[in-house]
Amino acid sequence: MDPLMAIAEFWWIGASAAGAGTIGWFGLRHQRAKGSRRLALHAARHELREARDAVTASRVEVRVARAELARAQADRAAERVPASEVTLARQRLQQAQREVRAAHAEIRLRRIQVSAARATIPRAKSGTDTLPLARLMAAHTAIDARWLEYETDPAKRIAFPAMSDVRQPSTAAYLAARAEAGRLRPPTAVTRMTPVEFAQYRAAVENLGKLFERAEREAWRAAGAGNGPSRQDDPHWVDLAQSVAQTVIARGTEAIARVAESNARNRERAGGRADAAGTAPQAESAPTGGTPSEAQDARPPQAPGTPVWPVPSRGARRPRD
Repeated sequence: MDPLMAIAEFWWIGASAAGAGTIGWFGLRHQRAKGSRRLALHAARHELREARDAVTASRVEVRVARAELARAQADRAAERVPASEVTLARQRLQQAQREVRAAHAEIRLRRIQVSAARATIPRAKSGTDTLPLARLMAAHTAIDARWLEYETDPAKRIAFPAMSDVRQPSTAAYLAARAEAGRLRPPTAVTRMTPVEFAQYRAAVENLGKLFERAEREAWRAAGAGNGPSRQDDPHWVDLAQSVAQTVIARGTEAIARVAESNARNRERAGGRADAAGTAPQAESAPTGGTPSEAQDARPPQAPGTPVWPVPSRGARRPRD
C-alpha cells in the first residue's frame, strides 16, 4: 500500500490517541488535586477504621477475661488455686472493660473528626495554602517559631532557661517529639502523601504542640512567672521576660559584689597579721650547748656585704690559754 494512502486512511488514529492522552492527563491532574484537597478526610476515615478495629479487639479481650475469671472461680471452688488468682482475674476483666469504654470514646472522637474534615474541604479553585497538608505544615512551623523565640531572644533565654535545658524532662520530651515531627514533615505542601502518612504526620504535630505547651508552663512556673502566657499574641511576655531577666542579673551582680568584698576583707586581715608578725620584737636566746655548727645556725642573720670574721673553720677550735 502506498504510504500516502495509508496516512490519508488512518490519520484519525493519531488524533484520537493525542486527544485521549490529553484527556487522561487532565483527568489524572484533577484526581490528584481532588485527593490533595480531600487528604484530611481520607486520613480521618482511616483513623475511624483503626478505632473500630480497636473496639473489636477490646471486645475480644473482654470475652477472654470473663472466661479466665470463670475458670479461676471454678478452680478456687475446687481449692486448686488461692483467692489471689480470682482477684487478679477480676482485675484483668475490669481493665478490659475500661479499654472497651475508651475505644468507644475514641470512635466518637474519630466520627467528629470525619465530619469536621468533610466540612473544611477547600474549594477546587482555592490556592495551595488552603490544602490540608499546607495548613498542617503551617501549624508545625508556628510551633517551631514559638520555641525558637526562647532560643534567640536574649530576654526570654535568661528569664526561662528551662526551655533550653535538656536535663528538664518536659524539654527533653519536646525535643524528641520535634525530631520525630521533623522526620515526618514532607518537603513541600504539594508533596503527594498517603492518608496513613498524613495521619502519622498530623498526630506528630498534635503531640508536638501538647508537649510544647507543657514545657512552656513548667518553664514559666520555674521562673515564678505563672503558668505560661495567656494568649500567644499577647505582648505582655516582653515586659515580664525583661523584668525577670533584670532581677536575675541584679541578683547575680549583688552576689558577685558580696564575694569580692569578702575576699578583699580576707586579704586585708591576712596582710595585717603578716605586718604584725614582721614588726614584733624577737626574743634573743643564747645557745646553751651543742656543737659549733648549731651555734652558727642560731646566730642572727647579718646584713649583706658585712665581712665574716673570724673565718669559720671546718673543725673545732682549741681554746686559747
